[in-house]
Amino acid sequence: MKLYRNLSIEEFLALQSGAIKGKLHKESKDSDYSREKHGEVVFFFENEVNHNHIFEGYDLLIKVDIPEENIVGRGLAHYTSRPSCDCCEADEYSIYEYYVSEYSMENVIEILEWHLPLPEAVFDELGKAFSDFSIYLIWENLSNELLNDIEAAETQEEAKEIWDETQQYAWEEHLPVSVLGGYSMFHAATAEVQGFDTFSGALFWNMSVDE
Repeated sequence: MKLYRNLSIEEFLALQSGAIKGKLHKESKDSDYSREKHGEVVFFFENEVNHNHIFEGYDLLIKVDIPEENIVGRGLAHYTSRPSCDCCEADEYSIYEYYVSEYSMENVIEILEWHLPLPEAVFDELGKAFSDFSIYLIWENLSNELLNDIEAAETQEEAKEIWDETQQYAWEEHLPVSVLGGYSMFHAATAEVQGFDTFSGALFWNMSVDE
């Protein structure tokens, strides 16, 4: 069955290690979910609803295909989207949610939306299909956060542990490119040329020649 889910980048990456299993949730007057009736579940929606802008902690909206045997129930949920300004009214709506025992990488069909600092070109790749390259692109996006953790480490030993963990994960799980070789590029100028510089090639800006 085609369903939709909002999730965090941490849950998205956790799919690499296996299935995401359900858990017990707090019961609410705004949801038909029941601990006694439905038990440990993961919430999905029957429609494409993007909650990333409403709730903190959501980074992606994915489309999945869940086997019928993994669906333990369905119920109605009520949501209120409150605007950031006082001039607009809150948007209240109801939607059917599905209670799923677990889901895995094999169930994910497509990434529909994300709230990560990625360029449009990356979204074009992510939107076409769910692939190892898509995961690599998101992993690359996390590299700044990991580098910040290394810079914030109080000791060299702590920084080295984070670095080793990052390298191991990158090599074992996300190695999309292998370096086959390198090359050298040479540029030459006479001693009379002033201001000559290189950056991925020769730079001729603000140069002069001594007579």
